[in-house]
Amino acid sequence: MLKIKNLKTGKVVSIVRDVCHTHPDWVHGQCSTFTESQLQEMLDQTSEQDYVGQGPDVCGIFWEE
Repeated sequence: MLKIKNLKTGKVVSIVRDVCHTHPDWVHGQCSTFTESQLQEMLDQTSEQDYVGQGPDVCGIFWEE
């Protein structure tokens, strides 16, 4: 499952791949998105497999089993 870690507070939340889900504002700030549609579009550009076995990316996104 994709997660994201707040780079300031360390809080971790799941990234939900659903445009109807509302992520916290800090998730959008770290991912440079303003809407759920933009966030989902960004996620559509990547594969979850890209994160398996890797550490967090520059946005704080990582894979957690």
